[in-house]
Amino acid sequence: MTPAGFVALRKAVGLAHGTRGLRLRITHHGEYLAKVGHDVVVRTSGSPLRLTPCQVRLALARALVDSLAGRSVSAFGLPTGNDPEIQFGVGRDAAVLPFGIVRRTDRSASRFEFATTVAVERITDLCQHTNYSHHPCLSDEVDLRLAFDDAVAITTVTLSGVSSDTRVLENLAYEMLLGCAAEELVDPAWTTTLST
Repeated sequence: MTPAGFVALRKAVGLAHGTRGLRLRITHHGEYLAKVGHDVVVRTSGSPLRLTPCQVRLALARALVDSLAGRSVSAFGLPTGNDPEIQFGVGRDAAVLPFGIVRRTDRSASRFEFATTVAVERITDLCQHTNYSHHPCLSDEVDLRLAFDDAVAITTVTLSGVSSDTRVLENLAYEMLLGCAAEELVDPAWTTTLST
């Protein structure tokens, strides 16, 4: 895989590991290679493979060690340097928004999740500039949760609040995502090192 493709796969699998109902469809030039989800019947041979996010996460953890040691990595039987295409899928109560944000809403709450290579501490620093819990457009408080997955060096960001604030929460999620993306661009070491 290319470094960018490896980061994209780590983010997708890290998010699928921590997000209820998120499924991944892995393809390459139209060929269906694997389905990844909590609800799959595992099949580790044949085509397409059916794997849990935890299974893929553990394989990516080993690949991350190889990558950090300077070795090339590949996935799903693809030749080195070839990136798989990753498609997100969710159930009826959720949607995949542009740039990989997963939105889940019901009558009482809205929840937005995305993955980044930015460290929890740095995201916390970025949040100091915006008072998410008492934003003037919100009718209630926002719950912000950051979960670092050291196996794949990914942080999952989750914003949730009351459903009447869905649009404002979505804007805040995009604001956070853009802040994290800018950090990833400024310090590309975060895309390849365990110190994320």
